[in-house]
Amino acid sequence: MSSTTGNKTKLSALTLAALGVVFGDIGTSPSLWHARLSRQSQSGEESMQLMQSVNPTVIPRNHLVEDALQQAVYANDLSAFQALLAAISQPYVASDLNDPYQQAPKAGFDDAYKTFCGT
Repeated sequence: MSSTTGNKTKLSALTLAALGVVFGDIGTSPSLWHARLSRQSQSGEESMQLMQSVNPTVIPRNHLVEDALQQAVYANDLSAFQALLAAISQPYVASDLNDPYQQAPKAGFDDAYKTFCGT
């Protein structure tokens, strides 16, 4: 079995495990999640390394994009946009500079916010 095939197999198993948490097959219970991980052929450390290699530490969340756009359009200030662009340009690199981009939006932001696709 090639390394690529092996990684795809590992990724598929981990992806399915993660989807189980999201869609309720496993639920959100840490004990159920750990039980699922115990059935993996990889060690917990290997599983963590694999997840970190394919899951970005930063994603362009709506509230961050909106803030950067608001500052650029209404204040003619591109600093927030440039900082966000720098963070998402290397999404797999963990850095303390990414901390602001890993925060949830302020309470209520998502209550009325709609994207073009309706999410």
